[in-house]
Amino acid sequence: MYLKWTAPKNRLREAENARHERAEIIKALSHGQINRRDLLKCGLFTAAGLLAPIRGLNPFVRSAYADGVPTGAPPSPLFGARPFTQPMPRFDVLRGNPLATLNPAPQAESNQTLQTVDPALGGGYGPIEGRPPGPIWAHQRFELFTPQVAVEVTKEGARINTLYNPRVPSSLNSGIDPTQSFHPRFHPNFPDQGPLTLWTNNGTLPPKLLQARYGEPVLFREADPHYGFLSQLRTVAWSE
Repeated sequence: MYLKWTAPKNRLREAENARHERAEIIKALSHGQINRRDLLKCGLFTAAGLLAPIRGLNPFVRSAYADGVPTGAPPSPLFGARPFTQPMPRFDVLRGNPLATLNPAPQAESNQTLQTVDPALGGGYGPIEGRPPGPIWAHQRFELFTPQVAVEVTKEGARINTLYNPRVPSSLNSGIDPTQSFHPRFHPNFPDQGPLTLWTNNGTLPPKLLQARYGEPVLFREADPHYGFLSQLRTVAWSE
């Protein structure tokens, strides 16, 4: 549905204008300034609840400028970036910690202790762990493969990574100095991603890498700052 940069200027302009108009409609709907009935009366919504095929408002509908060519959405801005010109950084290696650092302590079956739920998610109370309860959802062979290493991450909105650690020197990291802060953007020319547009493990880039030793059970706990956690027990049973 995205137009190419080589598309005619009138079609790119049409798509860009339609994108702004869609954003205005969404803003007005979310703020309660209009409702779906108002949009129907204005002819901007169809009876099926879709954006009307006028002025390129619906990116899936053919354009009035050319038969058989969809209007599409405007291409994303590149801010001068060119392909295959930026070194790719190594992943950020997650830290392994002693099992005693986990709170609450891990257990075979899901921990159903109740806790307060963030009001933004409806409030009330809910279980502290995201796995369903009962033995069928328990960690397999928990007693046989007792976790030895704990790895914790949280799902967070984008922020600057001040603890970037690929565990290699810059000479093995495309010349990127691992001691410098890493901004939440996909290219140096791009703007930083905001906390509402990008969610990652620990809220930081580069993506995370979990290293484990052969035969060493690792408990991976992924926590949501608003609501509980989900734990996974993994044992590396092969080597490559």
